[in-house]
Amino acid sequence: MPTLDGFETAALIRQRPKSHKVPIIFVTAYDQTETHLSRGYSLGAVDYIHAPVQPEILLAKASVFVELARQTVLIRREAERLEQRVKERTAELQAVNQALQAEIVERERVAQDRSRLLQEAQQGVRRRDEFLAMLAHELRNPLASIVNGIDLMRVCGMADPDSEQARDIIGRQAQHMSHLLQDLFDVSRITKGKISLQPKTIDIVQAVRESVETRHGELSMDGIGVSISLPDEPIDVNADPTRLQQILSNLLSNAAKYTPSGGRIEISIARDGENVVIRVRDTGIGIAGDKLTEIFEPFVQLKQSHSRPSEGLGIGLTLVKRLVELHGGKVAAASDGPDRGSEFTVRLPAHAPSSNRLRNHSNGDGPSNAAERTETPLRIVVIDDNDDIRRTLSSLLKLRGHDVMLAPDGNQGLAIIDEIQPDFALIDIGLPGLDGYEVARRVRANPKNRELKLIAITGYGHPDDRRRALDAGFDDHLVKPVLQQDLAGIFQRSTEVPA
Repeated sequence: MPTLDGFETAALIRQRPKSHKVPIIFVTAYDQTETHLSRGYSLGAVDYIHAPVQPEILLAKASVFVELARQTVLIRREAERLEQRVKERTAELQAVNQALQAEIVERERVAQDRSRLLQEAQQGVRRRDEFLAMLAHELRNPLASIVNGIDLMRVCGMADPDSEQARDIIGRQAQHMSHLLQDLFDVSRITKGKISLQPKTIDIVQAVRESVETRHGELSMDGIGVSISLPDEPIDVNADPTRLQQILSNLLSNAAKYTPSGGRIEISIARDGENVVIRVRDTGIGIAGDKLTEIFEPFVQLKQSHSRPSEGLGIGLTLVKRLVELHGGKVAAASDGPDRGSEFTVRLPAHAPSSNRLRNHSNGDGPSNAAERTETPLRIVVIDDNDDIRRTLSSLLKLRGHDVMLAPDGNQGLAIIDEIQPDFALIDIGLPGLDGYEVARRVRANPKNRELKLIAITGYGHPDDRRRALDAGFDDHLVKPVLQQDLAGIFQRSTEVPA
């Protein structure tokens, strides 16, 4: 072309922003050399057409590039749309991410709060257990003095009816307080899984008979009639004797608690296949249907409609349920409704009678018999910082023919032991200065005390306390208030000559 040839025109087109992407087709009559083609393509040519132009070829090639341009526009628009969607989705994801981050922060805060609350709860449980242990010690010391005083009154033979009645009342209430304390600690220990059973083969018929006999006098005084239906043949169960008595005692106590004067309590035992079934039915205030399972929860008590005041801590049935389950059994409550009485059913696995059955026949040795029977005189040292306990226990032991020396603390107790070489030392654990554990360790460190029997007499009744006592060198561990027949049994076993 004149003035501007095709190459120059193509170069100017490529320089203009609005037309730099327009496809260029060169139309020429020149022969296409390699240099010619290279220059044209470098300036943006997309094709060459030889002159003279054939319209069909030109239209076909132009149509191809127009369609390519149209597709490019569509692709660009789709890319822009996708880019916009990506931006929107990215913004949505960022918003979701921020929300998730906020939720994570909130959950971490909640987790920290829960961890803090759990730590506070655990600390509260530890403080509760420490409080209960201290409560036991502080209450068991005065209880020990009361029980010892009652035993002294019994041994001295106060014949005045009013005095005997007052003595019996004080004795029953002291025993009741001891049972309440033991139940409270047992609930805490069962909850933490710290109670282990020591099962033996027991005739449960005899065990129930003895439990009823133990409570019969108290129930009669309250004006409550008791009937008992037991099979003639023994029924053996594999059970911890102490815990089985606790189950039976709490069932009877619960029935008496909610039965007014003039009511009745019925106790029965029967074998049902592989189980033994114990039923305790009363004619008391009854239980509403929605309370039949709730009453086994700790500290739940039913409101009494009669005039007797509410007694206990609301943990007796909780202990019954947990202890029965530990024995592989089940307990259930039933009632026809308020004021129509209630029935508690305990099912325990039974097994065939065994010659190794543990018989719980009473030997007739209540507190008075145990205190009055003849014992081999012993030299005994009592080491306790509680004046009332020292004096009452000393008086009881002296009335039974023993030679007794007293010490208010560990150092004086050690001095007396070294001086007189006693047969027994009854040592409180919570002594001022040297505690009972240290006293026992120092006694055992002296070869001269090899034959001396050490008994821990303490207000601390946790199983760990017994283990610590035995590890320190004690021969036995008794929890206050100490029953005189328990002491008498230990003394007797130590003086028996092997056959």
